[in-house]
Amino acid sequence: MKKVSFFLLTGLLLTACGDETTEEPTEEVTETMPAEGTTERVETEDVEIVEEIPVTEDPMEIANKNSEYELFLDENYNEYQVVGRYTSEDTNDEGFNEVSFKGYDFTYSVLALQDTVTGDEFVAIAGETVNNTQETVQFNADAEIVTDTQEQASTQDGVGESQPTVKKKAFVTIPLEYGIPNSFEMTLDAPFKSIGDYQYEEGHFGESVKLSFTKE
Repeated sequence: MKKVSFFLLTGLLLTACGDETTEEPTEEVTETMPAEGTTERVETEDVEIVEEIPVTEDPMEIANKNSEYELFLDENYNEYQVVGRYTSEDTNDEGFNEVSFKGYDFTYSVLALQDTVTGDEFVAIAGETVNNTQETVQFNADAEIVTDTQEQASTQDGVGESQPTVKKKAFVTIPLEYGIPNSFEMTLDAPFKSIGDYQYEEGHFGESVKLSFTKE
């Protein structure tokens, strides 16, 4: 009797263990789809698009009215924007004027500029010189203007010295106190002959030239 009871108890225990199951909890995932015929809204961050303006350090490129450049960076890292161009009766289709001081040739244009940092305004002469003489020449590009705004102003800096056959880029500015003029008379002085270290003599390359300029 004891033996039978043992087997019955063992069977009951095994049956109870076999009926016991463990269920893992399940998580219901519901995917929400936009209804048919509707548009799902997507929020985007506004992006400001800034157009870059090309800048040049070459006076001949900023001088040419047909070039893509409207910003000029000078050797002192001052940046100027072209806000106007001037023409005379001798200005060609690219905006250039030409003057020859007995073989010292100057090709240039006349611009109205504004400093992009300070807002200061200038008339500028930009171009290129070629020394086709047999002499060493000092050219300051000394220029004086008398404007329709009753201002009289002159250049601050010069082009420099050049040996025979040498080309030299030119960029000089005339600061303005009374705004950008619509027209002015300009006197451009002739260059000097170099006769020694920092010694120069005038009268070898003709006379000053006078021109009238009007804003386009």
